Amino acid sequence: MIFTDKTHLWAQDENELHAFALKIGLKREWFQSSKATYPHYDLTTERAGKRAISAGAVLVSKKALVLMMRGSLAYGGIIKTGTVLCGENSALDFPFATFPMEERGG
Repeated sequence: MIFTDKTHLWAQDENELHAFALKIGLKREWFQSSKATYPHYDLTTERAGKRAISAGAVLVSKKALVLMMRGSLAYGGIIKTGTVLCGENSALDFPFATFPMEERGG
């Protein structure tokens, strides 16, 4: 599963992340890995953020994304319990709400 806060693109699986990035028009050389604490792609324009969400990335708050990258939020636990940390439009506040997958159409 791919996650975004509209400015960063991240997944637990780097192969999945690279495939998704290619699908939305990001170049592999834009991958932030050597100097980044948490490997990710930057989404440098509003249009890139919208493309990511349209292509299926799950919108989460910036804090939720950082916590997932650090492993403070169990990515597997989120998926197994059927909830994602996001809102229908843009839940950028913290603490954030959890919404059951079925309410999101997934």
